[in-house]
Amino acid sequence: MRRLSNTGVLVLLALCAAAPAAATPVVLPGWPVPAPAGPVLAGRDGGVVVSGTAGLDTPSWKVVAAFTADGSRRWVAARRPGCGNCDGEQPTRLHPDGGYGPVGFTADDFWNVDAAGRIVAGCPGVAMPGGDCIAAGGTPATTPLFSRTRAGVARWALADGDAVWTAENEVWAPVVIDGEGVVYTAFPPGPAPGDRRSGRGVALDAATGALRWRTSGVDRVVTALDRGVLANTPDGVAALGEGAIVRWTLPASLGPATFAITDAARGEVVVQMGTGVPRVAAVGLATGEVRWITGGGRAARLLSTGPRGMRYLTVGRTLRAVTVAGRVAWTLPAAQPIAGAHELGDGTVMVSTGGGEDGLLLRVAPRRTAPRVTKPAVDLSRRVIRPCGTARGCVLEPASGAVLRVRMPRSSTLRLRLVLPGGGPGGVILPRSPVAVPAGESHLRFDAGAARARRATLEVRWRLAGRPGVARIPLRLVR
Repeated sequence: MRRLSNTGVLVLLALCAAAPAAATPVVLPGWPVPAPAGPVLAGRDGGVVVSGTAGLDTPSWKVVAAFTADGSRRWVAARRPGCGNCDGEQPTRLHPDGGYGPVGFTADDFWNVDAAGRIVAGCPGVAMPGGDCIAAGGTPATTPLFSRTRAGVARWALADGDAVWTAENEVWAPVVIDGEGVVYTAFPPGPAPGDRRSGRGVALDAATGALRWRTSGVDRVVTALDRGVLANTPDGVAALGEGAIVRWTLPASLGPATFAITDAARGEVVVQMGTGVPRVAAVGLATGEVRWITGGGRAARLLSTGPRGMRYLTVGRTLRAVTVAGRVAWTLPAAQPIAGAHELGDGTVMVSTGGGEDGLLLRVAPRRTAPRVTKPAVDLSRRVIRPCGTARGCVLEPASGAVLRVRMPRSSTLRLRLVLPGGGPGGVILPRSPVAVPAGESHLRFDAGAARARRATLEVRWRLAGRPGVARIPLRLVR
């Protein structure tokens, strides 16, 4: 493969450091609401769809839930994968057919969810309108197959006899489709364990299956460009055009691309690179010019891009909204990991926090700045609590538990316990104590677990500037 050098100017941004000039947006009234914690994708009528997990079983339930713009749950699709030692999990994404997937584990048990919330046959590649699935895979140690099928019947198929399918744990190869209707995939190196030969990239016409090009030196496709594909190669991350010509490459020292989003309207592709301490860069589509890149001190992860050009990244437990020019417009610190973000048409942003049962969905208004917190305060969204306490988990029971709202003038650590009548501890299932909270307002999902008493007290303790504080909230527990 021919390699082009990257001649762009590398602009380092202090996105991984604190941004004191960046304001914090206000959380709109009525938010947050209980939700899965995971990617936030576009939904119907201005709403969103969130994909995550629920329950304490192994494997956990896989949940896809749709929400309206006002926070009401429109539908939920939940299923527990029928496997034990499950392999091949891939991120759920929005497909051209309007559905979401894959959900589950592509090596063992997986499915898709259609736009109405119904569980349908899984597609590990690209689900097209009309029910077709374009995917690339095969049985281990066999010839890999790139095909377009409907209900198990192939419309077209390409078997690559010069490669052998040896993907780890039978994970299906990623498939992407560009704006010209060309689909791309790459089969990994093989066949023998430890074989370092580069993989093979393939491009086909999505409608007919006609071969556009096939080349060695492509290990994995990452995302479709306006025309062409962004892929990992032995020489670094590369943009491949017609005929597999390399338009440009990024320095191999930045590591492989793990996630990327193309913004053709602004002539950019935003790329997350590196596996240990990932970095995010904005790259010009035409030349490969690196317009800005996060510093390498802390991990930065790309979540999404907005229709107005905002790029949403996470650094630690803080969401950062970054302009096309690379300026941090605003930040949102959270008490739980930031799992997803999606900008709505009115400029507000849906943000997913948590990592499982503690999932919450917030809606923030960047045009409004959150007021400065001067005194510590802790409160619950309700005092009558119905613990969820089921194997399927709190995510599937949004009416259970409550939302703990925390206001602190500076970052602190909370210690929580449930005190039953007579002074005995009742334990707290959510949140896990102790929990670090940032300065300002933050939110946590609260659940009283398996406590059997009818009344209890939630005791929350903290320390600020060496001075202890405590809040005691009386509760009534119902079943």
